[in-house]
Amino acid sequence: MKRTFKRGEIHGENLRIIRALLSVLTAVACLAGNIHEASAASLTITRTGCTATITWTNAADVLETNSTLGRATWAPVTGASNPYPVSTCGTGLNFYRLNLGGGGTNYSDNIVGYINVVVPRGFTLIANQVNNQPDNSLKTLFPVGTTADLTVVYKYDNALGGFTSDQIAGGTWSAGGGATLDPGDGAFVFTMVPFIATFVGEVKLISTVTVPLQFSIRSSAIPQQGAIYDIHAPGDGNIDLEYGSPSAQQSFYQFNNALGGYASYQFNGSWSSEPGPILKVGESFFTFTSFTGGPKSWTRHFVVGPP
Repeated sequence: MKRTFKRGEIHGENLRIIRALLSVLTAVACLAGNIHEASAASLTITRTGCTATITWTNAADVLETNSTLGRATWAPVTGASNPYPVSTCGTGLNFYRLNLGGGGTNYSDNIVGYINVVVPRGFTLIANQVNNQPDNSLKTLFPVGTTADLTVVYKYDNALGGFTSDQIAGGTWSAGGGATLDPGDGAFVFTMVPFIATFVGEVKLISTVTVPLQFSIRSSAIPQQGAIYDIHAPGDGNIDLEYGSPSAQQSFYQFNNALGGYASYQFNGSWSSEPGPILKVGESFFTFTSFTGGPKSWTRHFVVGPP
């Protein structure tokens, strides 16, 4: 039997249909993207000297920590409450997320943390793998108060085919310290006095690092240790760093501070020396991309949720 609706009834029926559709769409979005149906939650982290302060809004959310992204199990921080102070100076690294409501289902939008990189005497290829506050400039990453005097940072300019540099001399950056070192970038650091570089900020969960033709210095945008590409691994060979198959005839150069030289690897269907380069957290590498293989896009989508 055909039913006839009055104008008011039609309006009410439409509202019921729209509400039902919204509920379905929201549920699908939550399942597909781990989106929080309630208001999303984020951590913030700020640094003053050797102390970083982590803050969040909802007291019911549980702060969790992990020192190895993508591998170790996240664990609740015992007794943590907002704001939570963390000592960052020294050695090691740590990362933090929120377990919303402590239920183990929904998590914060972001991950924050700190990374300590030991910078020995001489040259080191270094990487900053978090977005620091207020920026990723050299003067923020290497404060004059904690960085050895006469330290020099060399960035390779692919377009110019050479290096640009900035130096701390007498407590001042010679070129202003405005050059940036973002996650995915890399640079040489030269120092006569060893020191520890401490990077504090937010992990860049979604990134695309462009590896251009010819020489460049690059790093993983995610602070993880792992192989660039392991051809013996299951699937497509990605382990941790998710670089994918390198370009044909692409060469990688890891600098060894103790030896004062490079370990080199070329990929041409297989590595010239197995298992190819394995990067540490805080390490960047030189690479040469040939015209045969072409440029490379290194895309990462890191998930905050379990494990």
